[in-house]
Amino acid sequence: MIIKEIKEKARTYLCYIMSSNISQATSSQSLDSLLNNMEMLKKAIPKSEVLYALDGEGIQITKSISQYPKLNGL
Repeated sequence: MIIKEIKEKARTYLCYIMSSNISQATSSQSLDSLLNNMEMLKKAIPKSEVLYALDGEGIQITKSISQYPKLNGL
């Protein structure tokens, strides 16, 4: 396996873990609790480039949370 394939698989697995943890933690469907959980994830994964939530149809429902000013809030 080449480095690119390893990175893609690792990213896919990380997205899966994050999405399952956020969906379990936000069973109340509260946007405020979702945003709080995303802030906790940002702190737990300091090297993440950007975090955002998608609805069931894949449409972004929150602003982007990022350590990089040009990506934050998109």
